[in-house]
Amino acid sequence: MAYSNDRLSRIKIPVSELKNSLYCCEKVDFCIFRPNASVDVKIDLSVIYKSLYRYIYPVHIEEDKVYGIDVYNVLKDSIQDIVSRANEEGEGVNLRPFRLLWEHKKMWKERIAKLNGLFLTAYEIENEIEIIENKARIIFMLALKYQITWRNSILQRIMNYLKEIEVKDKVWSHAVLEVIGKSLN
Repeated sequence: MAYSNDRLSRIKIPVSELKNSLYCCEKVDFCIFRPNASVDVKIDLSVIYKSLYRYIYPVHIEEDKVYGIDVYNVLKDSIQDIVSRANEEGEGVNLRPFRLLWEHKKMWKERIAKLNGLFLTAYEIENEIEIIENKARIIFMLALKYQITWRNSILQRIMNYLKEIEVKDKVWSHAVLEVIGKSLN
């Protein structure tokens, strides 16, 4: 499944196209990530506020599920488990969580850009989320590299980036929450 001519459809693609699809640009026939900018959606700040609040202060209803900012702890613990078993036979990582982290940050970057265009004037927030999104992309690329090389030094770099963006994520999300909270009052 991929986007082709602005429609999600099942198509056969060459590997080179798949590699290029990681980054949306006008030169490819399809793209894995593409927000639909043509859809006119009424923005409800109270819904955004509640969602962001739950992201920052997650409440876990089910023990085996994690949400919001707590995802970083699970990712770091998982990486640490792999590093601690480094003396044993090599172990790969599941790339999906790292891809999802990157896509999540890409979506937030798009949302913040939209909100900045409407009512937010804090461009430093937009710059911060862009930095976070870029570092999440680096984490995904490092995870890919680890799958090929199985070098534990790459896992340590992933850990460092995760710690860094977790801190930045908390800062920008609190800042946006504060701005939206003031707008609601």
